[in-house]
Amino acid sequence: MCKMFRTTLSKRAMNWFNSLPTGSVDTFARFSIRFTNQFAINKQYAKTPAHLFSVVQRDNETLRNYIKRFVEAVHEVPSVGQDMLSGIMQQNLMPGRFKESIAGRPPGNLEELLNRAEKYVRKEEASTHAPPKRKREDDRQDVRRRDDRRPPLPPQGQSSSSYNRFTPLNTRLTEILHVIEQRGLAEPPRLMLPNAKREKSDRYYRFHKDRGHTVEECAQLKVAIEKLIKQGHLGEYIDKP
Repeated sequence: MCKMFRTTLSKRAMNWFNSLPTGSVDTFARFSIRFTNQFAINKQYAKTPAHLFSVVQRDNETLRNYIKRFVEAVHEVPSVGQDMLSGIMQQNLMPGRFKESIAGRPPGNLEELLNRAEKYVRKEEASTHAPPKRKREDDRQDVRRRDDRRPPLPPQGQSSSSYNRFTPLNTRLTEILHVIEQRGLAEPPRLMLPNAKREKSDRYYRFHKDRGHTVEECAQLKVAIEKLIKQGHLGEYIDKP
């Protein structure tokens, strides 16, 4: 039996067998004990319910993958109370709707737990495959692109009336704005900053499509008109001496 047993050994076990002193193996019973003691570390011990507490949902792990790992771990535990499983899973789950559901109404056994999980797995997968929302960075890039097309604001420390010495006009700004819009020369204005007082104002401004001041009071429109004049537009509205 000792000679036959030798033929079943793998490389590491064979190296150990070959290192035994000559004549040290006299009976198969003693040889079995020595072999068992040498490789006791390789013995697979039955897992206890405490093992399930180590099966924690990882960051960014889907609920489906976690449920699969948890069920596989349950099958490795010889005896575990069915009523314990929902409490263990609740503790191991990442924060979310499924965890809240278990806490509010704990399932009584594994089958009920898995049936409950299936609904939340479908919800998670449906939201994952939904069309992605616009990212904030994309929104910021859109704003920057619009800013590049808008007329500059007056330099800091200067009023709109002194900016570039606005060209005198022979027509009200309201009428010029109408002409600019008809000719397709109007560029999107800069967004007005939030202001509670302005939002309560009854003065509506068509250039900004917002409340707060009139067309004739708008510095941005004056800057935009001045820019168009320097580009060769609106010459008929210049007040020539």
